[in-house]
Amino acid sequence: MDENEIPTSPAEQPGPTKSTGNIPNPDADFADLNMNVALTWENNADLTLKWITQAVYKTKAEAFSAMVKQRKTVGGGRQSLTQELKQLDAEIDRNIAYVKNSLKEKYGKTEAFAYYPQFGIEHVRHFYLLPRDRNQRKLSLELLKNALIAHGIDGQKYGSAYWNPVCQRYNELMTQAQYTDSSVSNIVGDKRQLKAELRKVLNSLVLLIHCNYPDTYKSVLREWGFQKEKY
Repeated sequence: MDENEIPTSPAEQPGPTKSTGNIPNPDADFADLNMNVALTWENNADLTLKWITQAVYKTKAEAFSAMVKQRKTVGGGRQSLTQELKQLDAEIDRNIAYVKNSLKEKYGKTEAFAYYPQFGIEHVRHFYLLPRDRNQRKLSLELLKNALIAHGIDGQKYGSAYWNPVCQRYNELMTQAQYTDSSVSNIVGDKRQLKAELRKVLNSLVLLIHCNYPDTYKSVLREWGFQKEKY
């Protein structure tokens, strides 16, 4: 190095330039790109891949786009179920106190604790409540419903007339939530596999365009929908 040359410190040296690949990762952007490419490929039938046709690729692109929309719809429905379950849990936690009071009135303050398990009530941290785990809570609500009758306190304000509809709604919400979770899991699995297949096609088409348009491939890629600045 020349003795008059001033060395550049590591902090002053330019860092690596960030570049965005031709293929976006977010599902919505990925789906849009595939649909654009599928439609453009229809008008460029001279470009071919031996292992997949444009028609088959378009079908896969449409299927992926539909999965993305379905995942969003199903996922949105799960949020509302989660919110309603959360509200119902809070209501149950508040109103189980009336059942405990009824037991204290019937059996005495000290003796009432011995009957809590029959009502599905257990010690949760510093309180006696129904279990936090929702699958366990669902079972405890059934115990509670039956115990109200067995101990003759079902006719009170927070007796069967209140708890039976709560139990029914909790069961409905849990069933819907489990079905939704299963549906989302299946969609995600299928979508992940299809995304890998589509990505392979896109990578192949990018190479094909490079080879067929060595001087203008950048503009051709943009025409096909590979527009990095959008993702």
